[in-house]
Amino acid sequence: FGVFLALFAVSIWIGLRYYRTARTEEEQLLAPLAIGLLNFLVVKSVMSTEINMPIVFIMVGAIVGIVWRQQRKAAAAGTAAAGTALPAT
Repeated sequence: FGVFLALFAVSIWIGLRYYRTARTEEEQLLAPLAIGLLNFLVVKSVMSTEINMPIVFIMVGAIVGIVWRQQRKAAAAGTAAAGTALPAT
């Protein structure tokens, strides 16, 4: 049960932490996604239905994807400033 809660707690924390440096509209979705996960945890602590599980895992995936893209952009900007390019993947 603790791992289940930790999955969502870490996603909420990361989403809100990276929201502070959001520059695009897509990155600004991190706060609503994190708040939605927080609402899910509150509801899940009271009600044990599993009907919302697929949408919640989609929200976690969206947070991970947006944060990954934000980190990738920051790494590209850092290497471009240093005069080297990222290897093509």
